Amino acid sequence: MKFLFKPLLVAVTLALAIPAPNPGYAMDDDDKAKLAGALLGIVIAKKVAEQRHEKKARGEPYQPRNGVMCLPEVRKCYENNRYSRRWTHREFD
Repeated sequence: MKFLFKPLLVAVTLALAIPAPNPGYAMDDDDKAKLAGALLGIVIAKKVAEQRHEKKARGEPYQPRNGVMCLPEVRKCYENNRYSRRWTHREFD
């Protein structure tokens, strides 16, 4: 989690420091909050994807989606505790 805060801080700082071209186009506080929330969502999604990739590379079981479990060691995926050819193909081919 400690690596999540540095990119977030940089992203929020940049978003709030961007000067508007003129007062007619200035961002109000609501727009700044929406932008900060969107940037936070991007940072979190990227971190989750990196963690999934690391687990897959180490051969640890991981979940690409709720209800789906993939086992890299045997290169198989299960959806709702049943073998899933679709998920296996998607993750390992």
